[in-house]
Amino acid sequence: MQQFAINFTRDNEFEADRIGIQTLSRAGFDVHAMPRMFGILQRTYRLAPEEEPPAYLRTHPLTTTRISEAAQRAGQLAKPGGTVNSISYQLVRERVRVLAAKDRGQLFRRYDSLLEDGTAA
Repeated sequence: MQQFAINFTRDNEFEADRIGIQTLSRAGFDVHAMPRMFGILQRTYRLAPEEEPPAYLRTHPLTTTRISEAAQRAGQLAKPGGTVNSISYQLVRERVRVLAAKDRGQLFRRYDSLLEDGTAA
C-alpha cells in the first residue's frame, strides 16, 4: 500500500513538472532553467548523501529521472531565439538576491567582481 502511495505521489510530481515547464514556455522564460535547477538540487544532495533517504522511500521522483525528463521536455518546447533572460527577469533576480543576502559584504564583493570582469548585465 505504501509503494502505491509513493508511486501515486511520483506521478503527481511528473505531472507538476510537465505543467511547470509548459508554463515557463508560455511565459517566455528559459525552459532549460528547470533541468538546471534539478541539477543544482542533485549536486546539493551529493554534498550530503547521508541525509538523502533511499530511493524507494522518497515521495518525489529520483532527481536523475526528473532531470532527464525535464531536459527532454525543454528540448521539445524550447523556442529558437526566444527570450531567455529579459531585463525584467534580471532585475527581479537581483532584487531577490539582495533581499535574501545574509552577508551584504559578500554581495558587494560579488558585484564589484562582476563589474571588474565586465560580465555584469
